[in-house]
Amino acid sequence: MRERHLVRILTLLSVFAWYITGAVETKPPADPVRVPAGIQIRDVRGQVQRPFFAEPGKVAVVFFVTNDCPVSNGYAREIRRICEAYDGKAKCTLNYVDPTLTPGTVIGHLSEYNHGSYPAVIDTNHELVKASGAQVTPEVLVVKPGGEIAYRGRIDNKYESIGRARQQPTVHDLRDVLDAVLTGKPVATARTTPIGCYITPLEFFKNRKK
Repeated sequence: MRERHLVRILTLLSVFAWYITGAVETKPPADPVRVPAGIQIRDVRGQVQRPFFAEPGKVAVVFFVTNDCPVSNGYAREIRRICEAYDGKAKCTLNYVDPTLTPGTVIGHLSEYNHGSYPAVIDTNHELVKASGAQVTPEVLVVKPGGEIAYRGRIDNKYESIGRARQQPTVHDLRDVLDAVLTGKPVATARTTPIGCYITPLEFFKNRKK
């Protein structure tokens, strides 16, 4: 009994350490290869969204972000540029992974970082996180019609590693993927290693409430 109690304490401490550290480099898992396109979730303005749904000839682009990750916030401008450049062909959604956020906080964050008019949702139950396999913020998922994952990983290669960033990226992964998919060409690299802040497991928040 005491051993099980000790293991639980050590597990909670390790999760808390990940939360405090907040920034890691991790390799995305090989699976899944498909996400449920029918998942519905209300955005911060009360509208029902289907983040993984893509119409024929288009793609869905889901950015996994949060409000207190400096790497994620640093990509806000590029996220907006990409969504504006591919407007009408790529449906963008910002997925805020911190379940404790409120719609008001997210709306304020959207304004502060000058995001566009694309919808933002709060993944309260980590439904989108678990379905996609996302692990860090920022991480991006490109979904074809029917739920097939065309790409998962980084937005570009601006960050070489945690704490090491180039002045300008030399590889624009997301843009290259969108150009390929939208013109019917094969994606050269379907998985890349995202660098950013670790997505805190949902269990941490549940245990914190106890």
